[in-house]
Amino acid sequence: MADPLGLNESIVVVGVRKKCEGICFEGALSDIAFAGPSLIWGPHFEDIGGFDGILHKAGQKDEQAEPDCDSELPSGETIGEVVRTAIEDTLTAPPDVNSNTELAASIASKMAFYTFPKGPLDFKNSYKGEADPAWLAAAGNFAYGAYVSALGGPGVSNFGAKLYGVVSSLLGLKSQQFMAPNGMSKSGAANVPRGNENAGCPR
Repeated sequence: MADPLGLNESIVVVGVRKKCEGICFEGALSDIAFAGPSLIWGPHFEDIGGFDGILHKAGQKDEQAEPDCDSELPSGETIGEVVRTAIEDTLTAPPDVNSNTELAASIASKMAFYTFPKGPLDFKNSYKGEADPAWLAAAGNFAYGAYVSALGGPGVSNFGAKLYGVVSSLLGLKSQQFMAPNGMSKSGAANVPRGNENAGCPR
């Protein structure tokens, strides 16, 4: 399809917080994108203001608000709801726990489950292709801080984030350009402390 606006843009994805329902690029959240001289649009074309909306978006990317407890995830849940559910589950002792030692082991196991890569708080992987990956990473780091600091305090939260950052860097999973001086990833350094400040995401 010819470019009716005469724009020769590199790929620009216009997010409308809806999964693609028409022709779109793999993993694209939007229904509209430029690919060189081609313009592709789907049923939500008018949702962003038609051509005026495209002209406003072309060549730029709107900044999303920093994630917080009230931020909505692609599932429709808020980060706060996910964090509170995770804390409640973590602190709920299995019926076969008969000692404080077993309870501590249960809590540690569940904390690992929630915080390890590809776990429930790893939003970047859980919702891959459903929202901006940088925002999902920030949201996951915020949720991690809010979850861990509620259970072990900010010291434990920061230590875990730094340990993950250092190990990821040593294993070559993250390049140095994505690392902050404190040992965390840059996303972690920006968002884990904010999560710590909102420990437990109280209502």
